[in-house]
Amino acid sequence: WMGQQREIAGVEPSSGFHAPLPFENLSNIVQHALPIVLEHHDELVSFFKEFNELDSIKSYGNLKLKKRSQRVRKIVEKYKDTFDIIRYTEYGKNKEATITRSWFTELLKLVQSACVWIILLTTGLRNVDMRNLVVRCCQQSKRMENMWWLVSDIKKTKNRIVIPVGEPTFKATKLLESARYIESNLL
Repeated sequence: WMGQQREIAGVEPSSGFHAPLPFENLSNIVQHALPIVLEHHDELVSFFKEFNELDSIKSYGNLKLKKRSQRVRKIVEKYKDTFDIIRYTEYGKNKEATITRSWFTELLKLVQSACVWIILLTTGLRNVDMRNLVVRCCQQSKRMENMWWLVSDIKKTKNRIVIPVGEPTFKATKLLESARYIESNLL
């Protein structure tokens, strides 16, 4: 039956290997992702922490109300220099930042994708295993100063592995922990 369906759809199964991304593409990705993760890490973590701690609006689900809030504008103004480098911020007639849902969503996507690329490229995890990373999955080594351990459950083999990683991966996981829509145990 599967063979007939493949023939009807014109799908030819292949069991060969997939070629890696060309060096030029990888270089371009890393050149854009590393500054977000390394140079702007502290400011972005602080921004998302402040954004999540707004008293009157507890969840990202009500983003429409959050973005209109004067407190959100003040938070964005506080981190204006970082945002101007990462994601252009529009200012209205009265010199106030215009925070739209699409602006915030694009910022969140940009930060999350930079973190994901750094983690994928430095650990060798498959994207399906990357989706199963949990909060606090990256811990400082007790023996070595500049080394961290990333704990991951591998879906294919159902094993738990521990991968030694460097500072960029550690910062990427911490930034990913703070840049989330919902409260969840998963990154």
